[in-house]
Amino acid sequence: MRRRIMAIGVVAAILISFSAHFTAQAAAPRLKLTFNGTEATCYVMARGNGSIEIVMSLWNRNTEIAAWSATGNGVIVLNKTVTVSMGETYTLKLNGSIAGTAFPEVSISRTNWEMNK
Repeated sequence: MRRRIMAIGVVAAILISFSAHFTAQAAAPRLKLTFNGTEATCYVMARGNGSIEIVMSLWNRNTEIAAWSATGNGVIVLNKTVTVSMGETYTLKLNGSIAGTAFPEVSISRTNWEMNK
């Protein structure tokens, strides 16, 4: 009887860990950075079960150009624009948590060239 209870406990722990792993994968945020002349459009969509807290920021080298934050449940979409310079490389960064679990920083970098529209 004791072995049976122990086995059920082990199986339950494994299932819970798999569930948390797959929830985190399904909730991976998506970032997009586009340019139109001297205007940068910064976009993020984050999905997950439970509460979501995110901070999206745009950087030029070591200088933060702009930052936005949002909280919600289920899905958060942020779509913001900011004035930038031509020929510069910008990095869009995302930090936050989904269902109380912080996710690793996500970032993308692009250079603002005319053909990069």
